[in-house]
This record gives sequence, C-alpha cells and structure tokens, in this order.
Amino acid sequence: MEVCEEERKENKQMMEVTMHNNSEDPWQYSDDFAETNLQLLETQILSDIAFSFEGGKEFVRAHKNILSSRSPVFYTMFCGYLYTKSCDVNADSVMHLIYLSKKYDVPALQNACRDFLKEGFNVENVCTILGQALHFQKDDLQRDCLKFISNKTAKVLKSASFMSLPPSTVELIIQEESLKCNEIDVYFALKAWAINACKQKGTDHTNTDMIREEMGGLLRLIRFPTMIVEDFAKYVAEDGILTQTEIIAIYRDIFLVESVSGYPTKSRRHPPLRVKRFKSVNAEPWLHNNRIDGICFTVSKSCRLLGEILYRPIHEGTVKGKLEVYEGNKLKVDSEESVYFVAEKKTSNVLFPEVQLDSGKIYCICQTFTGEGTYSGKEPQSTHIVNDVEIKFGDGVGLSSISSGQICGLIIDFDLNVDN
Repeated sequence: MEVCEEERKENKQMMEVTMHNNSEDPWQYSDDFAETNLQLLETQILSDIAFSFEGGKEFVRAHKNILSSRSPVFYTMFCGYLYTKSCDVNADSVMHLIYLSKKYDVPALQNACRDFLKEGFNVENVCTILGQALHFQKDDLQRDCLKFISNKTAKVLKSASFMSLPPSTVELIIQEESLKCNEIDVYFALKAWAINACKQKGTDHTNTDMIREEMGGLLRLIRFPTMIVEDFAKYVAEDGILTQTEIIAIYRDIFLVESVSGYPTKSRRHPPLRVKRFKSVNAEPWLHNNRIDGICFTVSKSCRLLGEILYRPIHEGTVKGKLEVYEGNKLKVDSEESVYFVAEKKTSNVLFPEVQLDSGKIYCICQTFTGEGTYSGKEPQSTHIVNDVEIKFGDGVGLSSISSGQICGLIIDFDLNVDN
C-alpha cells in the first residue's frame, strides 16, 4: 500500500447528503461518531489524502485528521517528523516508524527510533525488539539487542517474550558467543520454549518426542560437551530428550576431550572486564626513572586477574621494565613489559599469566619502568562492585597511591553470575 496526495477535485466532489436511518434527519445528527466518520469515508466529503492499491489501479480516499486521531503512526507521518525534524517516538509507534523510515528512506528517523529502543531496552521487551530488527534488517539494532541479552542472559531467557519468539530469533540468541550464563541455562530455556510451542499448537507438551520435535535443529546448537558434568548428568541425561547414543557420545566428549557427539565443543566467550581506578586523565608527565610503582587491592569473591591497564607515553617513545604480581609476599608473576606511544590513545592493556584471586588476600602489582613520561590518573575510585564482586584498592608501593598513579586499572575475568 502506498500513500499519495491528490489535488482536490473541487467541482466533481460528491456533495449529496446521505440521510440517517432512512429518516429525514441529516446524517450529521447521529450521536455515533463511528457512523458519521463512515459517511465521510463513503462520500469522500472533505477527503484530503488517498491510498493507492494494486499499483495505482484502485484508490481509497480518506481524511488526515481522522487517521491522525486514531493512529499515532499516521499522526507522526502527517503532523510530525518530516515537517519539523522532531518526532514523538513512543512504545506504540516505534516499530511502525522503523518500517516507514526504511521504506521512505529517512535515515534521521531511523536513528531516532534506534536511539529510543536502545534507551528503552529491558528484559521483557528486548527479544521482541530483536525480532523486529531481524524483520526490518537493522543490523546495528540487532547488535545492540544481542549486547543487552549477553549482559542480562539469565533473566532474558526466562522472560515471557523469549518463550513466544519464532525459531529464527531463538537461533540467533542461542548462537551468540558471549551469553553470560551457564550452558545448562541455555538448554533449560530452549526446552521451555519448545514446551510452550507444544502448548500453543495443542500437542502433548509432556511428551519428550514432541518436545524434541519442536526443538528441531536448534537442539544441535546447545553446547552439551561444555557443561559441568554434574549439570549434564542430573538435568540432561535423565530427562529423555537426548538418545542414549547421544548421551554416551557427549560423556566421551566431556571426559575424554573427544569430538564424537556432533554437538559444539567450544565454550562461549565471556569477555573480561576492565576495572579502572580513575575517572579522568592527568596530562602532566608521570616520570618513571627506574623507580617502583605499585598498587594493592582485595576482592570479595574469587575471580581471575588477566592483566592491568597502564597509561601510555604522552609523546613519542616507550616505557619498559619489570612487572611483578604478589599474593601477600608470594611472587605470582614476573615478566618484562613495554608500553608504546599511540596517537590519541591514553591507555594500553597489558596481559600477563592468569592469577587466581581469592577473598581475604591482599594482592599487589609492582613495576619498575624507565622511559618517556606517561599519562596518569586523577579523580580516584577506590572501590568498585562488578558482577557482585567488590574490588577495593589500597595504598600502593613506591610512587603510586590510592589518589594517583600510572596504573590505570585491572583486567579481571569473573565467574559467571547466573542471577544477572
């Protein structure tokens, strides 16, 4: 359907008066607005817009004011964005506006809709928005949805909107590499989705054969060999969805590190987090001159230290030297590191051998560098809570302290929190 404007045919417009209920009263006397509006539509009186069908072979004339009064989409089209560059995007109109902005090639309107959706993501609507993004082929919106889902995976997979998704959208979600949940939760979600599909079709939702049929090829995306063996044995091997042959093959994958089951054996990626000590950067050179720099910290729960964030040189050049990590008085890492100048970049991620961090222990990172003056930090943040882990920085060693220093922060990999 295409909307087109027609010039009013002033001398040919139908002006006959239709009588109400076969009486002598004019139809305008009716108390029913729906009835009087229908008269306007049928007689085309005061019509100011036309809809074309079948390539312009048939037209239906209508009234902008009536359409605007009944539809927020038409209101936005006729009274809003294209004339004023402003648009009242809301939950009722946003997906329709995305369709219209794509159809009529209005990039600014597309961006306005995308911004509204990105700010309005929540656990209950993100799956629905993802489905619409797939339908309208909005790749950037898809990425935003998947990023939100990856950060709130456990709750999203239990949402009512996930249960009602079409298979194509479910496939996109469970293929996502960075889902932040245990693999057993992905299996539970797919099984619950299949049970709901059985209920909607009126089939036996207690029959495991029916449930597996609804799962279809989606079941092959579950990474059974990456599951904790206790989860697989307790919740999967006994529930009747997999065949005995599949179960034995998956056990071989788990215990013998084979790849005979045909199910994916690669674990999902859970990107580490960068925990910064400072809110802003000090551009006055931080001088090293082979002096010790260090910072101490504690964690409230077990996690893993993968590296640190260091400030780069302000000008062309390099700083380099020895880097050490201590657990109490015990040396855990001893390496040589270098940090280079890169235009317009102020920090560098420095990775070193993983260090297991435990609650109740004090850890220190110490470095002895020489070279160019670097940026440093200001506006300190001594305590951070990330993924339910409290990271607390203490006074450092040598030049660094809680309030200043060249060590910008830590790179930490957290154990999954399935209650996210």
